[in-house]
Amino acid sequence: MNKTEKINALKCDFLDRDQDSYVKIRRSGRLGWESLIPAGGNYSDLLRDCRGTGDVIKEAYGMARDYIVAMDTPYRVTLRLSPEMNCTDSKVVYLATRVFDDADLSEGQKVDTFIGLAVHEGCHLKWTDFTQMPSEPSAIIRNLINVLEDERIERECGETMPGYANFLKATKYYMFDLYRQKSLQYGGGKKLEAPVRLLNAILSLVRYPKALVEEDLEEFADELYAVRDVVLDYPKTSQEVTAAAKAIYEIIKHYFEKQMDPKDGQGDGGESEEDKSGNGESGDGEPEGSEAENGTPKSGATGSGDGSRGEGQEEGSRNEGNQEKSLPSLSEEEKDALDKAVSEAMSQLEEKAEELSMLTSDPSEQRPLDEDEMAESVRKDGCQLAGICENMVSLGETPGSVLYKAPEDRGGYEDSLRRVRKYIPAIAKSLKGHCQDYAVTYHGMRSGLLDTGKLAEAYQGVQTVYVREGMVRSDRMAVCVLIDESGSMYGEKIRAARDLAVLLNEAVGTIPAIDLYVYGHTYADRCRDSYGEGRHIAELQVYREKGFAPRRALGSVEARSGNLDSVAIREAAARMRKYSCCRKNLMFVITDGAPNELYEHLSESVKQLERSGMDIVAVCIEPSYDPSALYTHHVAFTDMNRLAIDLGKMIKKAIMKSAARSAC
Repeated sequence: MNKTEKINALKCDFLDRDQDSYVKIRRSGRLGWESLIPAGGNYSDLLRDCRGTGDVIKEAYGMARDYIVAMDTPYRVTLRLSPEMNCTDSKVVYLATRVFDDADLSEGQKVDTFIGLAVHEGCHLKWTDFTQMPSEPSAIIRNLINVLEDERIERECGETMPGYANFLKATKYYMFDLYRQKSLQYGGGKKLEAPVRLLNAILSLVRYPKALVEEDLEEFADELYAVRDVVLDYPKTSQEVTAAAKAIYEIIKHYFEKQMDPKDGQGDGGESEEDKSGNGESGDGEPEGSEAENGTPKSGATGSGDGSRGEGQEEGSRNEGNQEKSLPSLSEEEKDALDKAVSEAMSQLEEKAEELSMLTSDPSEQRPLDEDEMAESVRKDGCQLAGICENMVSLGETPGSVLYKAPEDRGGYEDSLRRVRKYIPAIAKSLKGHCQDYAVTYHGMRSGLLDTGKLAEAYQGVQTVYVREGMVRSDRMAVCVLIDESGSMYGEKIRAARDLAVLLNEAVGTIPAIDLYVYGHTYADRCRDSYGEGRHIAELQVYREKGFAPRRALGSVEARSGNLDSVAIREAAARMRKYSCCRKNLMFVITDGAPNELYEHLSESVKQLERSGMDIVAVCIEPSYDPSALYTHHVAFTDMNRLAIDLGKMIKKAIMKSAARSAC
């Protein structure tokens, strides 16, 4: 086959995909409802209801999470937002938020693209062997495995879940076509080095043929056609992907061997005189090259082992063998130089790809959430939206409040538990005895069940020969402990508060008749635009409430910033009433200093809650103000050595006093 015939064959997509999006989707046996979507519409339009930028992101996150669950993946994963990376390690799926900042996309396109990223990672969870990548020592082969594996799992998706594959269209457009157009604008017409262009061309051929540059197609026609032979019968398993990646690696290596042929006048490393002159410089640090460079996948998608290949590979191997005969024999030093040149070329490509958008990326390179690198829409309010999407942050019922789910701290919890352990049984025993339902039997009744021990009296006509059974029930009670986590609580005070919380968690938290809630509160150091400029936000740490009760979360109680008591108290009360229908509600506010607000605000909030039936007791640790001006019920403690124990006893008495019993 001559060069012209090869080029014509390469211009056609030989992998049986959609010629516009290059996504393979099964058409038979489908309802075809997509035809109802109007021209220019988006696949997710019928499933979403957006109200502003923040809501778009939350909706897209929720839909992406639901789609991964619906894919029935073998792993249970957490969905996290990331600045740049899209990847999964089978435990966490990271999705980049940058798409939401792209002014060239409509809201529907952003949602479709974001869901497509999630579907792609879900495909890795479903079909990728995650043990493959560590088994390959060559970074070049690992990179090629990523590319081939990404295409393989998307083909599987199009065959078995064609509806999901529709989202991949938007993702491929965004990650390849759109960035190809932008990179051409940024490139300034400067020519990349030949090795980089060859790798770009190979990646484009596999993932997005529209990105193939005509000049590169002509220059690398032989190499690209050999790659075509390798993937013509596309790998169906991770093992076949590995074999294909190794075959393509040999094709790339053979290209460098040809460049070193003295008859061609090439120097070491395969650079032409034109390349050496500096035309290969990227210039100005702007992204350039085809979208294959921009979209180079680097995910943990892997497989392992060797696999058989079809006839296409055999033909490619024969062609490669014929070309090899025309080259001079190489010394060991020259072979080492070739390997080094190939590695350097691939490293150059990988470095450029890391600066741009990638369809997948290596999870080992995932960094913690960096606020400065998040999308502008997500970065607003200190990445609060990201926390809301990930179910780590929620807006409070009370305006000006947000809630964070506290992380577990085993060390801190065990340290407090060691100090209060011996007091737990006594408190738990007395509360269980007082708050426990029990049966009672009434004898000598005029109606009920006949008392078999009084048959003689019954024969004599005595009327009080019956027994009746009843229950003495204790009303369910909600008990809340609200801990001031302001900076002034630092040291012994916050340690005592943590000890008390652990004591109650162990002694009270196991009693069925008592719903225990534990919160800590401080306020944000920065203002949040969503609540008005110049206004502080009360931040509540959720340590224990209905539906969230990790045993060791209380170990993370610590002194933080200021305290906005009035908002925190109202929010804690709202949470209690939201999750509990108890008639009796007790709140113990552990505090030490004046709130960072007008005293009147706090006093009025306390009185309003008390009028609504809430009992509030302020537990003041070495108070620096008169608690009677703020709280109707209060008690002061100064002995730090016995603080947690005395508080525990006080709270036990208050619970027993408030627990109402009724017989039925």
